[in-house]
Amino acid sequence: MAHWRCLPDAAELDEPVREHRFHATRKWRFDLAWTRLKVAVELHGGTWKRKSGHNGAGVAKDAAKINAAQELGWKVFVFAGDQLKNMAENVMQVADFIRGQTC
Repeated sequence: MAHWRCLPDAAELDEPVREHRFHATRKWRFDLAWTRLKVAVELHGGTWKRKSGHNGAGVAKDAAKINAAQELGWKVFVFAGDQLKNMAENVMQVADFIRGQTC
């Protein structure tokens, strides 16, 4: 997760928690989470690959997970496909949001 530490505009952010389990009864985890702020990031690699888990059933499971997170007060950013090629942009989007929440 070096991307989150290396960018000057995001340097003041706390390091995110990896694989944070956010639900009391389900084994759902976020890829990255700022637990104090209830902000999470999900990275969906392999979106266009046949066996990636992002088929119809996988998409439905992801939607259920994100909907449950939102019901619990989480703000969830999802990055997939070509978005993963420019992590700097993704980091800045999340950093800008977090700064807006903490000011």
